[in-house]
Amino acid sequence: MISENIPPIIVLGMHRSGTSLLSELLTQMGIFMGADWEDNKESKFFLEINEWLLKQAGVCWQEPQSFNYISEDFKSLMAEILKNRISTNQRFRYLGKYKSYKNLGELDFPWGWKDPRNTFTWKIWNEIYPQAKLIHLHRNPVDVIVSLNKREAEFFSVVGNRTRTGLKKKFLGYFLPHKRIFFHSFRASNMQGSFEMWKDYVSTALSVSENYQVRIMHIGYEDLVEKPVEIMTRIESFLGLKFDGEHKKRIPKIINPKRRYAFLGNDEYETFYNEIKDDPVVTRLGYNNIG
Repeated sequence: MISENIPPIIVLGMHRSGTSLLSELLTQMGIFMGADWEDNKESKFFLEINEWLLKQAGVCWQEPQSFNYISEDFKSLMAEILKNRISTNQRFRYLGKYKSYKNLGELDFPWGWKDPRNTFTWKIWNEIYPQAKLIHLHRNPVDVIVSLNKREAEFFSVVGNRTRTGLKKKFLGYFLPHKRIFFHSFRASNMQGSFEMWKDYVSTALSVSENYQVRIMHIGYEDLVEKPVEIMTRIESFLGLKFDGEHKKRIPKIINPKRRYAFLGNDEYETFYNEIKDDPVVTRLGYNNIG
């Protein structure tokens, strides 16, 4: 097992639930979340590893639930492989200016990473970092669904237009490349499909504190944007850290509280909400009385 100085902070939660915002806030509070962020404020180093883990289990981010059934042998093997991976020169991508550290387990300052896929892969990371602290951020399902649907719509292309990859569709019929060309998710572009995905992620994250001896904190996105200083103070206590007071004062300036229940006022979304609000998972999180 890797000897740790300061264990990592692992942020998880359903896609489009505000984990990017939380990652940004943690960074502002002095927690190193990686030098290799991509657009969603995810470390590319850890993102690629998580995607690889899902692939080894025959699943992907939009259909991840089978990962919950991984065997102990699989978990042990993946952990051994990852211990080697995080010791290679690839770690420099994540570390950036902290390249003097030979292993991520040697870091002596607060650090971590954010990736919704952590919701499923945390078991393997826990094999490597058993003292890691997990933060789960959840958001009401309809705002998640709306955001997912809008994002996925950007990936769809019209016949005759260029694809997102810049290739013409007429060439694809000739080459039939084995590598995937279109990266959209049909499940994430459908409201019911997105809702079922939301339940997969949220139920899995909630089960962590029910079934495992793991340090995890569950936070509602709506609470974070409504009372950010209070929530960040709770996170500070959970992590056993002391955030800079001046940084905490600036938190409200970068948060838009209007993002709480943004779907309200749209007839289509409100109708869908009324259809799902009595679902057990929705009710459990207190999202059954919105409006």
